Amino acid sequence: MIDTLKSFSDLYGWFKDPYSFLEKRLQKGELTFRLSLPHSKNILVTGDPRLIGAVRKNRDLIGGRGTRFLQVIIGDSTIAKEGADHQESRRILNPFFQQLKREEVIKITEGELENSLLKMQEGEVFPLSDWIEHVTLNSIIQFTFGDITEARKNEIFEAIFQWKRSFSNPLLFFIKAAQVPISSRFGWGKFVACRSLVHELIRRELKQPSFRSKAGVLENARLKADWPDDRLIAETVSILMFGHDTTAIVGAWWGFHMLSKKVWDGRLQAQPALSPELIESSIKEAMRLTPPVVHLTRTAIRNTQVLEHAIAEGEAVFPCMYLAHHNPAVFEKPSQFQADRFIGPKIYDQDCLFPFGFGDRICLGKLFAEVQLSVIGRWLISKVQLELAKDDIGPSRKFVLMVPSGGTPVRLLKKL
Repeated sequence: MIDTLKSFSDLYGWFKDPYSFLEKRLQKGELTFRLSLPHSKNILVTGDPRLIGAVRKNRDLIGGRGTRFLQVIIGDSTIAKEGADHQESRRILNPFFQQLKREEVIKITEGELENSLLKMQEGEVFPLSDWIEHVTLNSIIQFTFGDITEARKNEIFEAIFQWKRSFSNPLLFFIKAAQVPISSRFGWGKFVACRSLVHELIRRELKQPSFRSKAGVLENARLKADWPDDRLIAETVSILMFGHDTTAIVGAWWGFHMLSKKVWDGRLQAQPALSPELIESSIKEAMRLTPPVVHLTRTAIRNTQVLEHAIAEGEAVFPCMYLAHHNPAVFEKPSQFQADRFIGPKIYDQDCLFPFGFGDRICLGKLFAEVQLSVIGRWLISKVQLELAKDDIGPSRKFVLMVPSGGTPVRLLKKL
């Protein structure tokens, strides 16, 4: 009975407010511990760089199991694959993101930023995450589909936006009994209807006579992999749904930290020569301090060891960003936001800082996101003057991500 109560207590703390749950562990000096959840009684959670390095190199620990539930949303996509299937998919998709032209991403992003500026009114209050999400989603649509008309881009944007809003209850994706499309107006039925519309729009683009001249990620993948349309649709959905949301959340956390610490309108204006370097550092610091994804998941495919820890077949290991990024042995004053922390010669090991994950499952869009965040940060600093519209902003769960509450509500004081 005690074990059961502890299991559900851990479950509540872990899913309700993982930042606080993990912070309490850190205060006890627990950089590594065992976590008991109802579905898994013996999870090894760690932010110790020694153990994370060992996990990263251990071929008996694989990713993919922790994202299986996403198959309900995205279908047969790379993000939900594991082992050899995942590696083959990444072999095909990696070049489109690793060899992308920075100037192309900058041009697309700046164009969307300028369009958004025209719609902004001085004195307006809005969630910073929503504003960045519009920019990043429109950008990723253009990057994915290539030379697409504005009308079609807007249609795809609205369909994806409505589909995301249909995710009313995350439990729908874990409770199969609830996955009954009773009505297209609510619950699972609404989710399925919105998903079908997105699939239909992607399929329509695939059938366009001029599609092969668009040179987006989707067409390049079709030419290189010769995947059937259903697989191409699944990969496209994955890119569209997960290629912009985390970027918007990081941007909202960055805006909160910069505005609350008076860095935005203080040091950057006083020392403009530092702006580019300071913006890059402050974005990385926001990802360190408040990572949207709290942990990775690796599952043992056979009995194995992570240094002194025995992991049985089927058990999970959570390399934890939050713990690693708040390790006082690595980061001075880890609970404080220091915008200039990453300026200078010191280089942090990948086992201490991994906001995009690591190994062969590192975020596919890492470079794209880094370029976009840099562009967005520089543009915001130079184009608008904002202030926080609320003081009591804290972490809040949004599906499987940790976001600033209210999306960081800000007020537009002035266009510069």
